[in-house]
Amino acid sequence: MTHYPHDHPDLARQGAVPRRSGARTFAILHSTFAIFAILLLVPALTFTSSLDAQSPVDSYRTANQRLGFGVTGDIAHYDLSPLNAGWFVNWGAADNIINPAGLDYAQIIRVGARISPDIERLRQIAAARPGSLWLVGNEPDCIWQDNATPEVYARQYHDIYAALKAADPTGQVAIGGVVQATPLRLQWLDRVRDSYFRAYGQTLPVDVWNVHNFILQEQRGSWGSDIPPGIDAAQGMLYALDQHDNMDYFHSQIVAFRRWMAGIGERD
Repeated sequence: MTHYPHDHPDLARQGAVPRRSGARTFAILHSTFAIFAILLLVPALTFTSSLDAQSPVDSYRTANQRLGFGVTGDIAHYDLSPLNAGWFVNWGAADNIINPAGLDYAQIIRVGARISPDIERLRQIAAARPGSLWLVGNEPDCIWQDNATPEVYARQYHDIYAALKAADPTGQVAIGGVVQATPLRLQWLDRVRDSYFRAYGQTLPVDVWNVHNFILQEQRGSWGSDIPPGIDAAQGMLYALDQHDNMDYFHSQIVAFRRWMAGIGERD
């Protein structure tokens, strides 16, 4: 969930990405004005110049694996049948989730000031819940959320990835979703990758690419998503408040993220 300065409303809640077998996965967030949030999973073929015969839904066990939501409180308190969803998040990580609907549960690790749950607890959860999807951070590029510089995030991601894979090689590790795929946020991701390579001599290992898709202004000290930590800029995209539901911007940001992925060799 993106937080705003207290004189502006919390416009949306958001979730994460579902588990998918096989190749890397790409997910986007579609924000809503309700307690739940919807994510649309977009396979790599979506923005290629030509489409093969495979249907996007064919990549999943069932069609509802394309749809997930975020829940606050006890999931057992809600009638989930109208959602016809396949997975959910609660912005935390656990090995004992009560899940009467039998949905997949995506784990979220908080980063920035500290790693939460800590590394030892992550090892325990990973061993107890093999095959989990792990999202490393929630908007680490946002000062209202995990608020991590690229260098801090690269170091924490390295330690988390190593611990999770050692405890459960079948688990999938996803990068934390940035607020939106704007030039400033992509610059932050470039810095993460550069920092990781300098420190560890290899490319940042990502099983699942994850991005949120808000449409918020980027201006230091103002409402919206502010400036990513560690980035020296006064402003970026100056979206207006009433453009938060502009689908042209929504689409263009996802195309921008896909092009960025292609440019770093992560198209597939």
